[in-house]
Amino acid sequence: MARKVTIFTKLKWRLEWLIYHLYEASIRILPIGVATGLGHALGTLSWYVAPKRRQMVERSVRIAFGRDLNAEQRQQMAKEVIQRSGSNLLASVKTAALSDEGVRDCVEIEGLEHYQAAKAKDKGVIIVLAHTGNWEVMAQLGALLDKEGPLAAFYRPLDNPYIDAIMAKRRANRGAELFAKFSDISAITAFLRKKGTLGVLCDQRAGNHGHLVPFFNRMTSFTPLPILLARRTKAAIVSASVETSGVGRWKIIVDPEIPMTPAANAADIARRIEAMVRRSPADFFWLQERWRVSRSAPFRIKGKPGLLQPVHHPAQELFPREVVIIGEFEVPEEQDEIKIHHLEPAPLNEIQRAIDELDLASPAGIEFVVGPRELVEKLDVAGRRYDLSLKQIGS
Repeated sequence: MARKVTIFTKLKWRLEWLIYHLYEASIRILPIGVATGLGHALGTLSWYVAPKRRQMVERSVRIAFGRDLNAEQRQQMAKEVIQRSGSNLLASVKTAALSDEGVRDCVEIEGLEHYQAAKAKDKGVIIVLAHTGNWEVMAQLGALLDKEGPLAAFYRPLDNPYIDAIMAKRRANRGAELFAKFSDISAITAFLRKKGTLGVLCDQRAGNHGHLVPFFNRMTSFTPLPILLARRTKAAIVSASVETSGVGRWKIIVDPEIPMTPAANAADIARRIEAMVRRSPADFFWLQERWRVSRSAPFRIKGKPGLLQPVHHPAQELFPREVVIIGEFEVPEEQDEIKIHHLEPAPLNEIQRAIDELDLASPAGIEFVVGPRELVEKLDVAGRRYDLSLKQIGS
């Protein structure tokens, strides 16, 4: 059902559009090195004045690297993530205004031969992308990878249609065709069968439309779209990421083709993106809750049921989500991916101390706490180790 648009909504969109124009204009007059430096400074400021964002990044970094890094190293990485996000955000605005020559001056490519080998198969190419580095560089792939062949991108339209129109026009001016989320799949397959190259951002949560697969040894939902398209069209799948290589400079790394075996699935996509992230963790966009916990159904991971493991990879160890339950609460059965710690009701300071001890012993931290409302509301959860205090289990 289409959302009803009121006059106030339209006014809000117009105001956002005006602010965005002013923001873009102010960044575009800066040299690219100054823009990245300013973004780094704003990221540093955000570290101190935006505690909720900081906590989100700290949680994600702990889940992903809690078994590899100590607390001090994780905090340093989280801070660098926010600083790099600021740099890449402002740099992306500046990059959008550069000519093809200007982009080539600040971007180098590694692994171009992998794209060329996939293109030579003459069946179309799907490029698995993630929000890494200066993501606007990916909009310039036509100038950097393939000046002749048709290029398209699969994207999620912005909530503000006026700003979305700006972005769409900009991509079209670069020679890219756009397929919005929920586009007719036949149009996308037809494009690939014409030997086109399609970029698909695959790092965001796919919710119930995705498949449950391991990502940094924790279950989450990933899109199977590249695999489904490749099966229909015989297109080759490669992946590409952007990494910061210096002040105002970036590197596109194209990785080898993802094998399309009979067992290929969304887990192959997750593994490839995890490898991208591990190469340059600070360049990944950690400002999303990749392993979000739902308040209404905290024990359920969104996505289609079933653990998908590609047979051509060794079995991957899965680390469970650790939760604390205080008192008697009904818990869903057969929760193989959840480790439950039961605590008896006790004075607040004793409960707090017990949870802190459990949290310190867990590399990825306590995921959430369930207990009597009057107790749970008093627990200290302000910006530290566990992330969310639930008043009830829900259904």
